[in-house]
Amino acid sequence: ARQFVGIGDGYVLPHSVDDRGVCIGGFWTGTIDHGSTAWVAAMMYRYVKYSGDVEFLRNGGYDFMKGAMNVYCALFEEKDGRLSLPMGPSPEWGGAHPKGSVGRDPSFQLACAHRLARDLVDAAKRLGEKPDPRWLDVEKRLPLYNAGPNGFRLFGEQDLTESHRHHSHMAALYPFDLLDLNDKQTREQVDKTYWNWTAKGTGFWTGWCVPWASILHTHVGNAVA
Repeated sequence: ARQFVGIGDGYVLPHSVDDRGVCIGGFWTGTIDHGSTAWVAAMMYRYVKYSGDVEFLRNGGYDFMKGAMNVYCALFEEKDGRLSLPMGPSPEWGGAHPKGSVGRDPSFQLACAHRLARDLVDAAKRLGEKPDPRWLDVEKRLPLYNAGPNGFRLFGEQDLTESHRHHSHMAALYPFDLLDLNDKQTREQVDKTYWNWTAKGTGFWTGWCVPWASILHTHVGNAVA
């Protein structure tokens, strides 16, 4: 985090790391993709919710979650009265290409930040602490996703334009379960995203894409798919 955003109270796990947290990825967009940190934090807190192991929070989990969020807070900027991430990747999109691989407000990173914020507020309550006002501000002023005519964008104005093995632009739907599908506007965006995604097909998928896709199908109410 010191190297990445210049702070001493953060944590960054790049896209691919070994068991000591050392980056082993082979392309630059993976090296700057710190969403893995938030994803690990989300799994940590899911463990706490299922197990009731509050000591896990006290003994390191809460610190890790806060450190992951501190990195996002260091990156946020004000844009039209909202919070915005000025630049970031969507996992594996564009590979190592120097152009078109990153952009403003990646839907995956927005979802990561919101999952962290919600979990941190709840974790603070479990520990009898006051939540950081910045976490509450994320919920108020950071978009849940970046969307256009075809639903959720990867980042900037980049739509899903081809079959892609990483379904991360739909992370607000799963694995982070952030969306209220009873809300009409949200449901419309999810439906557009879903149909654009299915229309692009499975040509560039790998094996691990399939169970994730199955869960996404179920989440939108199309379990038969």
